[in-house]
Amino acid sequence: MALTSNDEIVELIKTLVGATYDKVSDEGFEQAAQRAQDELKWSVPESDATKCYWIIERARRHLLYILLVESAHKFRFKEIHLHNRFAQYYKLLEFMDKEFLRAIEENATLFDTGTYGHFGSYLTNGFVYDFYGNDHTYDGWK
Repeated sequence: MALTSNDEIVELIKTLVGATYDKVSDEGFEQAAQRAQDELKWSVPESDATKCYWIIERARRHLLYILLVESAHKFRFKEIHLHNRFAQYYKLLEFMDKEFLRAIEENATLFDTGTYGHFGSYLTNGFVYDFYGNDHTYDGWK
């Protein structure tokens, strides 16, 4: 499978969400597709099957988050019937995040997680500055 555009991602996640399709705006689908690419630091066109799978899965996850927020917004205190929908979306998000973390652990090189295996890890240059920009790197060495 290869992904050639954001429109293709949108069409695939529309198919995957089934009857929930009409509860999300077109902008919501486009936002979910873009957030998945931003999160993974990959972009379309993409031909690697595993990367395509995770772009779709993370886009679907972001779409479910949109539905979760909508359900929370519509929740009314005295009408508890929305509680079940809210809880189910939350469980789905939790499950999808666990699967994603497991995939990262199993194939860290694919997700380019860096030396320590976590997104956002970096090595500093070692210089120490205070709030005002004064260099305090060698203060303790005297």
